[in-house]
Amino acid sequence: MKDYKVGDLIQITGMVETYRVEKIWQVKHASYNWRWTEYLLVSPEGSQLFLETEFDDGEWLVSLYDQKVDLSLDGDPGRTIAWEGTTYSLDESGHAVATLTTAEGEGEPENMRYWDYEGPGDQVLSVEEWEGVPAEVWLGRSVSPDFVEHLPQ
Repeated sequence: MKDYKVGDLIQITGMVETYRVEKIWQVKHASYNWRWTEYLLVSPEGSQLFLETEFDDGEWLVSLYDQKVDLSLDGDPGRTIAWEGTTYSLDESGHAVATLTTAEGEGEPENMRYWDYEGPGDQVLSVEEWEGVPAEVWLGRSVSPDFVEHLPQ
């Protein structure tokens, strides 16, 4: 697994489209020295997905979020979230500081709250709440790091 840069081309195993890295968030937990990276990937047709990578206890953890969920949440979403007949259980949550990088450069660090949930099999659900913005909810799945390939340009 590598650190991608804005403009890099990414191929996801099982997906026809090639994605371009449009935005990168370097995220650091507010209380611990724990970091992860979120990438906004955009296809030439305009479809979007988020790739989240984290090196934890000697291994890469990778999740792909490809479905934005229209779920209104106000505050802490709780220990479980039910969506379309599936129940997701809270895995971890907390406060973090994220720094956004785009083609224009690096932005100022921003505070956020997050809740990561696990469902059956490899299903995952993520809730993120940024200052002054309603929470966003995304569904996805955990994948092997081998599913993500950096393409030469």
